[in-house]
Amino acid sequence: MTIVVFDGKKMASDSLMIDGSRKSKKPFCKMYETEKYLIGAAGAIGQVQRIIRWIMGAEEELPHIPDNEEIMYEVMLVDRKTKDVFVFEGRTFDMIPSDKITAIGSGSPYAYGALSLMGRKPCAVKAVKAAIDCDMYCGGDIKTLKA
Repeated sequence: MTIVVFDGKKMASDSLMIDGSRKSKKPFCKMYETEKYLIGAAGAIGQVQRIIRWIMGAEEELPHIPDNEEIMYEVMLVDRKTKDVFVFEGRTFDMIPSDKITAIGSGSPYAYGALSLMGRKPCAVKAVKAAIDCDMYCGGDIKTLKA
């Protein structure tokens, strides 16, 4: 899947894309920004792209995920002004408030482990590096966005 981490100041992600059992050779963008939000996304690319288009305003209606399609995405929104963090997944698209330091994706348990060892100086880049080192579905270059 992936890893996206926000440490209270910066969002970081890996850039690996996996298509079935094949790793893409091209880096893949998992973070986006608008004037108001930093956006990080993890999961099935088709679902993620539909949701990102909706958040960015390219589509007016909520994305539709058919009932027979397994939900395989997580999206993190960070308000650039307040640094409030929201995560949503599922069919309802409810924005759930999250901690100021948040990780999503298959590498999140490793990222949270690394973040817990950092104490008062969390670093999104180091947390993503830990996830890349430990999770077979994370990899590629580390990308960053500043809130």
